[in-house]
Amino acid sequence: MKRVPNRQNLKPAGRCIFCERGGLTKEHIFPDWLGKMVPRTATEQHKRGASTGDEGLTLAVRQGKALTLKHRIVCGECNGTWMSGIEAATKPILLRLMRGVHTRLTFEDQRKLTTWIMLKTMLINGVDAARSVIPQAVRTSMLERPTDPGRWHAWVGRSEMSFGQCGLFSGIIPGWLYHKGTQENLTPKDSDTPNSIAVAMFSGHFLGVAGFWPFGMPQDHFRQWAGETVLQRIWPPNVLDLRNIEWPPEFTLSLGGMAHIPEAMLTGVSLPERPSLLRI
Repeated sequence: MKRVPNRQNLKPAGRCIFCERGGLTKEHIFPDWLGKMVPRTATEQHKRGASTGDEGLTLAVRQGKALTLKHRIVCGECNGTWMSGIEAATKPILLRLMRGVHTRLTFEDQRKLTTWIMLKTMLINGVDAARSVIPQAVRTSMLERPTDPGRWHAWVGRSEMSFGQCGLFSGIIPGWLYHKGTQENLTPKDSDTPNSIAVAMFSGHFLGVAGFWPFGMPQDHFRQWAGETVLQRIWPPNVLDLRNIEWPPEFTLSLGGMAHIPEAMLTGVSLPERPSLLRI
């Protein structure tokens, strides 16, 4: 006799993290076009890093190249329309940065890069529903205004990695840990719930950094450490000086330096001495 599954135990159909419709397709975290440009081998591995503030940074080794990471969290319509448009608009800029080519980033280039980094941060955070901190309203605004980075914060830097090498580090944390001025306005439940995320992603020489905070600004300690010689702020822009940026910055970040970025952004922890993190 054919067994009839108990419908109460069936996993509900997935919904797109942007439009909340069904019809999910797999989406690459790193650009699919980049994966097609890099030869693959049978013994590839990649490392994933995550931090929750209290637990610090943890690394896990996974099979396969980071370029092949795909997750079923977006629908075919979103994937094939406005998301594809963001990839196409950003590809020429990203390729130059990934290859380490000196580039003058105009205000429009900076806006495109910010939108791309913001999209990838939402994808990264949307993979695990238990660790998702970006509100649905924010994701929906991305769908409705895909070229408007809003109040996000973003930086670019230079990675010491080679073309085709990719990776990412992320961290989530309750916002009250860094914005104590609003702690009395939060309920105990809210204050214990992670609501802030920081991500550092690299591909070749390109390093993109993004942060989403419901309150306030990133840690002063992080801003002082990053400066303009390590990371170059591309969003929000200085409305009084919409200037071009000459990339790359003075210093190049090692893998260890990139791994510390999310924790430094979210908690303001002391970073190791610069020589261990940077290359000139």
